[in-house]
Amino acid sequence: MNYYLTDCIFIKDNTTYYEENNKIKKVTKHNWHHYLYDYGWTKLNLGWKRRLKEKENKNSCFGVLECGSEGDCLFYVLSEALNSELLFNFDAKKHSVESLRSLAANEITDDNFDVILETYKLEYTENEDCFNGDWDPYAVETKEELRDVITDGSDFWGDHILLQLLQKKLEVNIIILNSDNNIETQNIDERFTIHPLASHDLSIHEKTIVIYYLDQFHFQLIGYFNGKRMVSIFKTDEIPKVLLDVYNKDCRN
Repeated sequence: MNYYLTDCIFIKDNTTYYEENNKIKKVTKHNWHHYLYDYGWTKLNLGWKRRLKEKENKNSCFGVLECGSEGDCLFYVLSEALNSELLFNFDAKKHSVESLRSLAANEITDDNFDVILETYKLEYTENEDCFNGDWDPYAVETKEELRDVITDGSDFWGDHILLQLLQKKLEVNIIILNSDNNIETQNIDERFTIHPLASHDLSIHEKTIVIYYLDQFHFQLIGYFNGKRMVSIFKTDEIPKVLLDVYNKDCRN
């Protein structure tokens, strides 16, 4: 059975192919960036390509996917990764922006409400012009009101707080790659780093999603072409070794 990702890209027997003008070509580690571009996958920037360079692969197998914006980029990224499991497990739960917003909102409890709201108030007070979202935390008085703000739509942007709540609820590890720290150094290891939010034991959960944090503002999805298909949610033994090495080095620092 062929599972079509686009009009041209399909997966058969866990292997990706590109079909055009009645000709079928197998997608490989050498050409994935040419054919999967039709889905939206592009190569990572040069800095991360250098940090994640694999000796055995001349062509970087790490890709980045723009999943959506308008304040929902985090939820688009997570739903894209989670829904990729539907290719091989029809019983897997399908996720959407709305369902993930609702899931995150329901994680606001009596135990964490005060701390979370005070964090938002502090961020809003310190830099109102750069506050993510178009809502006023000082207008929120109860956990129900905060839940409503989260679920109502794009006025509330997905952020590091919701990411931590969803990480626990969905039982997935999240690794975040910073796009560029913009510090005055040519040292790639210092400019392109793992976000500190991701610093935890990856054995906590069986699955891991990797996210690209563009300009400390916008989330995109990271994938890895393993020779057969683009993987965007990894089992523990599927995480590329070079990524684990960078993760362990940055988290130690």
